[in-house]
Amino acid sequence: MIKGGRSLVSSAPVFSNDAKKLLVCTGNSVSVFSTSTSLQITELEGHTAPVTSVIVVPAFTPSNKIQCYCWTSSLDGTVRYWDFSLPELMKTVDIRMPIFSMAYLVPSTSGGKGKEKEFNLTPIDEDEDLHETGIHDKEDLN
Repeated sequence: MIKGGRSLVSSAPVFSNDAKKLLVCTGNSVSVFSTSTSLQITELEGHTAPVTSVIVVPAFTPSNKIQCYCWTSSLDGTVRYWDFSLPELMKTVDIRMPIFSMAYLVPSTSGGKGKEKEFNLTPIDEDEDLHETGIHDKEDLN
């Protein structure tokens, strides 16, 4: 249940691949709204602390535009994978540390080989060097 008295939106909202739905982190859940009616369609519930990020799995082909999958992260230390059209929780990964943000890095197609990106979900201090946290190119590991 949403309680008043503070900002309910904890990170930037995101659109579904077909732009027909808007996903908004609201407290311990993610609210899914219709962009045509502005009404809430459903809610992704399961986190036990505020949701900090939501990432819609990108559609790499036009036929995948109707897929409705996303990842959510939370201060409860879990990352969850959802089919938000149902809504159904597909998978939970327990990191056991609060997750303050999450990013999706698309593999590079222009550079050819060895340009894929890796990341981890370690909470970082904003002043900390990203290379020290494990965010780097795969070729840096060799």
